[in-house]
Amino acid sequence: MSEFEISLLRQRAMEAHRDKVRRGLVLTQVPAGYIRTDDEGIERTPDRQIQEAITGIFRKFRELGSVRQVMLWYREEKLLIPVLSRESGNRKVVWAEPVYPSIFGILKNPTYAGAFVWGRKQTRTSIVEGRAHKTRGHARPQGRWEVVIPNHHEGYITWEEFMRNQEQIRSNAGWNARMGQTQGAARNGPALLAGLLRYSRCGRALQVTYANSKLYGPLPRYWCSGDRGRQMVRTCITFAGTRVDQEVAAKVLEALRPVGIQAAFDALEKSQSQTNERRRSLELALQKARYEASRIERQYQATEPENRLVAAELEKRWNNARAQVAEMERRREEAAIVAPQLTTEQRGHLLTLAMIWSSCGITRTLLPL
Repeated sequence: MSEFEISLLRQRAMEAHRDKVRRGLVLTQVPAGYIRTDDEGIERTPDRQIQEAITGIFRKFRELGSVRQVMLWYREEKLLIPVLSRESGNRKVVWAEPVYPSIFGILKNPTYAGAFVWGRKQTRTSIVEGRAHKTRGHARPQGRWEVVIPNHHEGYITWEEFMRNQEQIRSNAGWNARMGQTQGAARNGPALLAGLLRYSRCGRALQVTYANSKLYGPLPRYWCSGDRGRQMVRTCITFAGTRVDQEVAAKVLEALRPVGIQAAFDALEKSQSQTNERRRSLELALQKARYEASRIERQYQATEPENRLVAAELEKRWNNARAQVAEMERRREEAAIVAPQLTTEQRGHLLTLAMIWSSCGITRTLLPL
């Protein structure tokens, strides 16, 4: 009877928890960029540095279209991202170098789209040696999520953009090329058409190999492996890629000839936008570093001189904080050095000159711009 009562109480507690979840009450830890409210709700953190960092990740993914490229850009620019500290039980936000799981987790989390979601993972039970064995953490398809409440709170992106991001992430997976997907992330290497060509007979994506040449460098070669496991054949088709890349490049340049100068202007504006974004992130990081240095200085000044152990430790922290401030100031000064911008009058003169040269058939000389 006691075991039955314990089971009954457990069932009632679980059902009460599910009822709260269905009403959209937040009962778990919230991701970086959000805080819990007193009424079991959720709202964006008031820390502007964290807000700007989260928004920058989605902005950069919108620009690059790849989780890995976003991570590489942040590491190249030496920018930190906010993550939850495991040492604090995922309760404290710390700044760390970006790694793939951190960027991937932010882009895959529907909380940043303003939606309340519960039941994204499930527990599976299997029989092992006559006993039930449970494994947790198995992802469910999006259509089988138990609770989805859109517009639950203020998001960093819209739900439509979140869905586009998920589709982009799925299409970037390498196995999609073998499953008939036509999209994917940009491939590395000098080959122009890597990941874009398909063999018309089998529909598989062509792979790329490179042959080293002392005179011309790596030369691409496209080939289709085919169904070698079943048909026991070497390849479906193979051909050199240098001439194909040159023909496609000529067609692309021919199509871009009328807008060559405008494309250069767009690239310049995009570069300036990236520089401004990096400078804004460094400004917020510098403000945070100055605040920490000031706080530690006040603690050091308030310490009694006789308490040497505490004073020595605070002095060490103060020196580290001042070094961090100096580093942030140096990086901000480096980011402030940008190329001079073109005026509206200069842009107009260049566009007029491009139209004149295009009518004379010599626009190809403008393409290196």
